[in-house]
Amino acid sequence: MVETFDKFWSADVPLYLYAEQFVPDHGRPVVRGLPAWLSEFKARHAENRRAHGLVDGTYDYRQDCVRFAHKVAAVTEAAFGLEADVLIWADADIVTHATVTTDWLTTLFPAGPYIAWLERDRHYPECGFYMLRCTHPAHREVMTRWRKLYETDAVFGLPQTHDSYVLQQIILEAEREGLITTHSLSGEARQHRHPSINGPLGTRLDHLKGPRKEQGRSPRTDLMTPRLEEYWCENR
Repeated sequence: MVETFDKFWSADVPLYLYAEQFVPDHGRPVVRGLPAWLSEFKARHAENRRAHGLVDGTYDYRQDCVRFAHKVAAVTEAAFGLEADVLIWADADIVTHATVTTDWLTTLFPAGPYIAWLERDRHYPECGFYMLRCTHPAHREVMTRWRKLYETDAVFGLPQTHDSYVLQQIILEAEREGLITTHSLSGEARQHRHPSINGPLGTRLDHLKGPRKEQGRSPRTDLMTPRLEEYWCENR
């Protein structure tokens, strides 16, 4: 992820990396530490099997709150701790395959909405990549609500506790209250299980979800229709 970011992303877009117990061997990212509330949360639930996704002896990622709390901690820490107009979250299995400019990023996120994310019909969003407008008047309120679910353990009152579902509930609540509006990055791919590569993001990014990390790229069978970018033509 870091190597392709360094190769293709504009130099005026800083990369912040939240690392645990390792130092990346690359000069591009600025390494930041995770906040104290995460350590406290993990300590409280160290022996809570369900909080680690173990339900009736079977692993269920939808209940693995501790695992996905790391991502929530990174996003909310950055949301409060960085001076930026727009904050972009990208999973560590995002691969960039074409030049990413600030002009292109601007086209993804029109003025007005608080979040640009990968919506999926009748499903929680794909949260491997999303954009938050930190200058939005509701920004701190939304991020505070998200963080407090973990600080108070109220997150366990939700039917699912992975980050994508929890963020969806926070955003939908704020939208119902009229605090924010949202923007979809899925394009025509809202009904697809892998909207990131089938929508506008696919022109420059690939998301190696699950076993795709072993393959090194998303297979062409993930595409709704053939893409014409060089990266995807090579994959035919």
